[in-house]
Amino acid sequence: MELIPRIASVFSSFTDPAKCVFAGYLAVSVLIALVWLVLVRKTPLRRAWGRVFDRSVFFSASSLADCKIFVINGVFTFVISPLLLAQAVIGTTIYCFLHGQDFLHSGMFAGARTGWLSSSLW
Repeated sequence: MELIPRIASVFSSFTDPAKCVFAGYLAVSVLIALVWLVLVRKTPLRRAWGRVFDRSVFFSASSLADCKIFVINGVFTFVISPLLLAQAVIGTTIYCFLHGQDFLHSGMFAGARTGWLSSSLW
């Protein structure tokens, strides 16, 4: 049951105005192309429509690369997002646990040398 909402979230990009593949943006792009072809290039509307939706445009190497990137990004997000969520839960749990300890108090490490702290991580 949980799989269906996650798969549906892949297609939510078309309904989210924050995404570049939002259906509204795509429709406006088609409208701009049609207006330009009809008004500037003086192309008849029917022919302009055919040029906008030409197979050579939709199945060009660039278009297919864009589709591949969109799918790979969706799969990557589908696989990685649960791992990131798990890391956030673990980090929050550790944070809450450490703040509940009596031997740790606020400002305990305020006098620590920051150069030593940051160089010890490398």
